[in-house]
Amino acid sequence: MHPEIQKRIEELRSALYVYSDDTTVSLRLFINYQEVSAEVEMRTPEQLKASGCSMRNLKGKWIA
Repeated sequence: MHPEIQKRIEELRSALYVYSDDTTVSLRLFINYQEVSAEVEMRTPEQLKASGCSMRNLKGKWIA
């Protein structure tokens, strides 16, 4: 992969760390020549408790 693309991906990761909601657990990004789409997954503490699991958000903090 071209170094400039790698640099921009890292910038996106850093922006997600700073600006994402505390319940955001993943971002799926799809890009082709026709479209760009992003799917964000969010999990609340209540959802995690109901499913009996624990999870970290995109910032690396436990969702509590």
